[in-house]
Amino acid sequence: MNDADVKNIINENQEHIERLKKMLLNILSVSNIRFWYWKLDHFRISENIYEDLMEMDALMTSIIVSYGRLFNSSFGSTRMNEGIVPNNLREMHKHILDLRNNKYAHHGGHQSIQPNISIENKGTHLNVALGAEIGTWLGAPQEWKELFEWLDGYMHSEVKKKLAMLTKLTGIEWKIQDHDAPWWIS
Repeated sequence: MNDADVKNIINENQEHIERLKKMLLNILSVSNIRFWYWKLDHFRISENIYEDLMEMDALMTSIIVSYGRLFNSSFGSTRMNEGIVPNNLREMHKHILDLRNNKYAHHGGHQSIQPNISIENKGTHLNVALGAEIGTWLGAPQEWKELFEWLDGYMHSEVKKKLAMLTKLTGIEWKIQDHDAPWWIS
């Protein structure tokens, strides 16, 4: 097979190649989720609990928003169908999407955030105290690990299926280079 043959094959299968590119964006999101989860799972509390809480919340926000993005329409990536999530992981999936929709992405009144204002009469003026009770995790929610591991495996399986389909369509084997998993995925 020469370069002209390869160019023709690529041109004839451009639609499938574009789908692979969109899948790649989802794979990158899953990789990010796995890394941020690992960071939370190995998080060690320091002497500054306020900074620790802010850092853990930033990691949690990154995980939840990225996870939710996988199951919503976007310009550059393929929307994943919620029906692919196995039954035993579906409640956890719904829980994460609820957090995304009602706490992290839209401040929609999730029960883990309770803003409050107290007003005290000081005779000549009113003192207003602003506060909030915010529920958060210390570290990584262990029950999420299985969902993220499944998602990672699912994404890699889907890429292999697409390559097998291209192999069948073109009569030429399409392979992906095998790489070791990053050190933070155990």
